[in-house]
Amino acid sequence: MLGSYTVIDFTVTTALVPNPALAGDEMIFTANTTGFVDKIVIFVDQDIMNKDDRTQYTYPLQYLVNGGKDVKKTDLRYILCVHTDQTLTKDDVRIRPEYTFILRGFRGDKYKDVVLPLDVRRSVLELIHPGVLQN
Repeated sequence: MLGSYTVIDFTVTTALVPNPALAGDEMIFTANTTGFVDKIVIFVDQDIMNKDDRTQYTYPLQYLVNGGKDVKKTDLRYILCVHTDQTLTKDDVRIRPEYTFILRGFRGDKYKDVVLPLDVRRSVLELIHPGVLQN
């Protein structure tokens, strides 16, 4: 006896903002998924991880999402290390290659990758201008 079954594929699309960013910015990965994706893993560029001495993140970044829901939009947040080297000058002259993040969406043991480039222009530390308050 022959049976029939339906194979449900899944999709993962992602946006990364801001881009270009400042070192120290909060990054938002907006992952749009279909097909009951149950886990998202973000692989951070090795050069960024090498500069990061914080203990709040464990690499790769892992996020469990509601696998019981077919279509999802999930915002995942990550604060870029303030010591991350810039890739562009303020005049958009390239200093080094852009960084690469890989967002991997899983359904069980199957996965799909989205590669996300990131440019870094300056650091949030450059926005701090200590001064003396004068009366």
